[in-house]
Amino acid sequence: MEKRRVNIVFAALVVAFAAVVFSGCNEKPDTSSNNNIVKTAKSSKKTDGTVLLLMGTNNKFWNQIVTGAEMEAVKHNLRTVTVFRQTDESNATLVNSLNDLDSYGNLRGIVIAGGDESLEKVISTKNPSVPIVFVDQMPSETSAVRNMKHSSVVPDNIALGKALAGKIDGKVITLRYTIGATYDRVEGIKMAKGNDNVIDITASMAEDLFTNFRQRIQKGTQFDGVIITTGDVIEDRLIDLVPNKPVCCVDMNANVARFIRSGALLCSAIPDTYEMGAKAVNQVLSTDSTATVPVPVIWVDRTNVDSDEIKKFLR
Repeated sequence: MEKRRVNIVFAALVVAFAAVVFSGCNEKPDTSSNNNIVKTAKSSKKTDGTVLLLMGTNNKFWNQIVTGAEMEAVKHNLRTVTVFRQTDESNATLVNSLNDLDSYGNLRGIVIAGGDESLEKVISTKNPSVPIVFVDQMPSETSAVRNMKHSSVVPDNIALGKALAGKIDGKVITLRYTIGATYDRVEGIKMAKGNDNVIDITASMAEDLFTNFRQRIQKGTQFDGVIITTGDVIEDRLIDLVPNKPVCCVDMNANVARFIRSGALLCSAIPDTYEMGAKAVNQVLSTDSTATVPVPVIWVDRTNVDSDEIKKFLR
């Protein structure tokens, strides 16, 4: 009986040891205690380097870009480290991630959400020798990293704005952020409609966009429709303010899909976020350091909102 007990204990230890070894060999996410920092899974084999992804706030849009980048990185045996912007108004987490670029191990490139010139100044002071790839927006003419090795993977946001302008006749209210792709989209809308036909609401935070929009409605501002250049402000309280006006937006999430099904939203334009992330990694590896790589835009309305093509943007 004693020998049998020893055998059972020994077998249990073997199983436990095997479990530890197995879990160590498989890819496990390496997450920081700071929820704004997400490190990708590490492979059991040595990778060929790291790509640093400096993204916007931790939401579905930026996570889809990250997913596309991660999937492409695996194909090239690269590891990615993703850092999300702390809040709409704070980029402290992004800046902190640049304190010691050598700590990432064979850094191959930096992928950065465009439009944050204060962050770009910090990057320029670090003077990294690796390629810098902008996503979602091109660097401005005054960007501190414009003369460094860089490229852009972006939808044509000016063209996208012009296309949105054609969806609604007459005067429109537009909602956009102070930086990023939404800014360029409204510039495209103005080019197509003329400044007199665009009532532009600009703010740095989603809550301020809603508050300013509500104040316009309460004042009795006259307009024919609404173009919302970001999907993260689409919610019931905003849509309820304009029950009888055509509304278009950009991006895709559960609320956008729901309002398109109900008819409260006429349409939405979806920049292919997954493709954006994948192409960004490819640009890190590209020898063409001055390229601007286009990203396709997918239009969605009631006819295709429940198609497989659109469902992937709801994950």
